Amino acid sequence: MSKFSEYKKQAIRETGFGGLLDVPLINKVNLNLSSWLLSKLDTDESCILISEKRWIFVHEKDAGIVFGIPCGDLDVFSSEICPHQLTLTMMNCGLSPKEARSLKGIESVLEKHLDDRSTRLEEDNFKIAFVVYAIAHLLAPSAKHDHINI
Repeated sequence: MSKFSEYKKQAIRETGFGGLLDVPLINKVNLNLSSWLLSKLDTDESCILISEKRWIFVHEKDAGIVFGIPCGDLDVFSSEICPHQLTLTMMNCGLSPKEARSLKGIESVLEKHLDDRSTRLEEDNFKIAFVVYAIAHLLAPSAKHDHINI
């Protein structure tokens, strides 16, 4: 994201995901801390148990606050999109029906040049590709770094 032009960064801000532009790139994660946090997570109560008398509650909206992304009451249902429209949208933003789980096509859409002479469709495809990429790498990553569960 640091290599994105200001035009692309503005497009990301327009999607409501501009807060992700400020998230630092951390190449190394402390696995001991990660393991400890996961061992203290109580999913039934949505909290991290620090001790018997101390806990930190974690709510859905906290992800929006921490990452600076939209979090509201609007649910997005894929069933509202007809299969033809879904296939067309997937193809436009780089997801091949044959390799629907691969992120390579999405990465190619994100790398394409985008400026004020780009078409509305090109801008929309970039925005969709960015949101899918952010979900795949940050918000709901899979075990394979270059694949997503759709």
